[in-house]
Amino acid sequence: MKILQIGSSLHHSGGIEKYILQLSHGLQQIGHDVHISAPPGSWLLRKAREIGITGHSLRIWHQHDIFGLNPHRKLFRNEHFDVVNAHFSRDYLVPTLAARMEKQKGIVITRHMCHCWPHLRRWMYGTLLSDHIIGVSQAVGKAMREGGIHSSRLSVVLSGIDPPPEVLPVKLAEELRLPSDTVYIGVVSRLVIEKGHLFLLKAMLHTNCRVCCLIVGDGEERKRLEQFTRENGLEERVKFMGWREDSDAIMRALDVVVVPSLWEEACSLSLLEAMAASRPLIVTHSGGNAELV
Repeated sequence: MKILQIGSSLHHSGGIEKYILQLSHGLQQIGHDVHISAPPGSWLLRKAREIGITGHSLRIWHQHDIFGLNPHRKLFRNEHFDVVNAHFSRDYLVPTLAARMEKQKGIVITRHMCHCWPHLRRWMYGTLLSDHIIGVSQAVGKAMREGGIHSSRLSVVLSGIDPPPEVLPVKLAEELRLPSDTVYIGVVSRLVIEKGHLFLLKAMLHTNCRVCCLIVGDGEERKRLEQFTRENGLEERVKFMGWREDSDAIMRALDVVVVPSLWEEACSLSLLEAMAASRPLIVTHSGGNAELV
């Protein structure tokens, strides 16, 4: 089959980007002709091309970006895919509408969040603009069914990850110039409010001086988190690592991986990666987290 994965990706790699890349690679390995549509310059597009997946440089700025309609119509008119799979919320309207206008069959929406849509969007995304919906965990499936999506139009395909790369842990004591008996805890995710980093930093106020917390990732919350760290005298014990290509190696070096999300995670890939790397975990009981643990 000829399959298009649509991912209006973030600039760096998040859970959905990794999901799309791994899914596409797996489909490619069993003989399918896989294409990925992502914004120019994005991590997802670059990585897709590195592993031999055909990449299409298309951008959707926001959910109602009508200027993205014609470029997507042209893509569908030229390529004639058997399956079109949209992943990000901003991809659920314009690309799928373009696909419908070009009489494209096999339109699938993969839902990576643990809540259903309001009534109008539920009709648009669940009936008008897609042929089927996939939930990445049982928690997502339950939310979609309770929200009014009929079971005949919904499948739960549990998310997974490839075996983790055999990388050596980062020598954190040397890089951060901290004592050798330091206990390292950390979180690897985008720095956005719903990921719960502030909740973790507040918990750091109740740990002893041997504990160092690593914040791996970047995002809009960074300034606020750094301000909290300064105001509470945590600069020596909280380290902002930024976005790192070697996050796998950092995770292997941690004594405890924390997933402090305050919203209902559908399927946290960082949680799966931590378990695959045999790292002890502390997670909030939200969405699919408990299901995965």
